[in-house]
Amino acid sequence: MRIATLCLLLASAAQAKPLDLNVSEQRLENGLQIVSVERFSAPTVSVQLWVRTGSRDERPGITGIAHLFEHMMFKGSKNLGAEKHAGEVMKIGGQLNAYTTHDATVYYEDVAADKLDAILALEAERFQHLSLSAKMLESEREVVKEERRMRTDNSPSGTLIEAFFAAAYKNHNYRWPVVGWMKDLDLINLADCQNFFKAHYNPKNITVIVVGAVKHEEVKRRVEHHFGAWKAAARPQRNYAPEPAHKGRHESTVHFATNTPLLLGGWMVPAAKHKDITALKVLGRILSEGRSSRLYRELVYKKEIAQYAAGDVMTQVDNGQFYLWSAARPGVNIDAVEAAMLEVVDGVKNLGVNPDELARAKAQAESESVGQLKKAHGIAGLLGWSLMYHGDWRPALNELDSLRAVTAADVQRVAKTYLIEDSMTVVKLLPLAKEGK
Repeated sequence: MRIATLCLLLASAAQAKPLDLNVSEQRLENGLQIVSVERFSAPTVSVQLWVRTGSRDERPGITGIAHLFEHMMFKGSKNLGAEKHAGEVMKIGGQLNAYTTHDATVYYEDVAADKLDAILALEAERFQHLSLSAKMLESEREVVKEERRMRTDNSPSGTLIEAFFAAAYKNHNYRWPVVGWMKDLDLINLADCQNFFKAHYNPKNITVIVVGAVKHEEVKRRVEHHFGAWKAAARPQRNYAPEPAHKGRHESTVHFATNTPLLLGGWMVPAAKHKDITALKVLGRILSEGRSSRLYRELVYKKEIAQYAAGDVMTQVDNGQFYLWSAARPGVNIDAVEAAMLEVVDGVKNLGVNPDELARAKAQAESESVGQLKKAHGIAGLLGWSLMYHGDWRPALNELDSLRAVTAADVQRVAKTYLIEDSMTVVKLLPLAKEGK
């Protein structure tokens, strides 16, 4: 067992004194990792179980199975009936939810600190004794299929996003949607589920993060009590096909029953742990954060060709995307929107950014970071993503310092390095042709 306890100070201009984070990392003999933060400013805890498994651990034929498991984990276990987990958490005043991404599946509860043991008992029950059955699979299969219809098949933005990932990734498992392809959702069988659960819901693949009014020793003692007997299994080899650097422009068009043309364009950027990601985040804010951003000013206010214009950096364990998207105003050709968007990008590449917009973007980002660090749930999430991206929680504690160090030259450099027009992926969503035309 390895224990590393540190008191770390994050100074913030938005706070009168530094924020103390007392972090402990421990590991059970079965490989289960425990990260805890002692935080006694409120009598609460945030309990999060991070499974290092997302849609990139799937294959064609079972796409969507990671997200399907997020649903099935609420549907009953050996000693707890169907739909009982959420009810038990709410009975003791807790809040809970879960989410799935390309890289991770996360389950969390926020509750009074004296209910920590009850939450750990509930999580241990479903993680070790989930009642996988054909009946459960069929029920949740239909729920997920309906979710896909609502968020993707019947949504112009969802359709656009799915088409963008398919165009931006040709080799990597990021090319399919987290919700899965409909044909695969129909084909997933019980054996697929049993194999996926055994392979990935494994103590070696899970981190329990507890942040709040509880001592490290108590967290370790209670986690070991509930999870210590969980047998670890051999994990399958995880081979992810790398996505080669794109050469040339990738463009595709989809059609939808809408009157509003949409555009989503992006550039491949490095993995989330890369040093340039912070400067890219600042660039994203300068281009598209709020009504004072460059894209909004130029496309919406001045040229009046777009209804909105936004963007950001999508960070992932492997290569992410710097993306920009917009909706054309009635009667405006979407190609004109793209040209105006690229003109704004070229302005940063050629002339850089001014001190005021750099300071504003950094202040916005810092304010959000400090806000996150004021809440147990936010701290747990920050550490969890650092573990996913870096394999270590410590880099998360340097984010503010990295942000403050970004210069105007850094922002211009990353724009020139990554936002190359000839390597752009562009997907346009156009209205369906009207009958008779």
